[in-house]
Amino acid sequence: MLLIKWKNKGDSELVTGLHVITIAIISLFISGLILFLEGIIVDDLNLSGDTISTYMFLIIVALCLINSVTYSFKNKKLR
Repeated sequence: MLLIKWKNKGDSELVTGLHVITIAIISLFISGLILFLEGIIVDDLNLSGDTISTYMFLIIVALCLINSVTYSFKNKKLR
């Protein structure tokens, strides 16, 4: 589908705000799910949690927000 859109790029953008937000939401959902499931596994094995996983989740959240804000500012300047 990306190749079809790439061939017909005459009047539409290749990357839109909807694509950026959708990828950010999918990334947040997957990383949150991994953090949650890791917590369940650690609790079942009576181990202590990992702080690096929490920090990685927070970094992913920050990167998704920065990516969305950067795209919106870049898009406003182009219009």
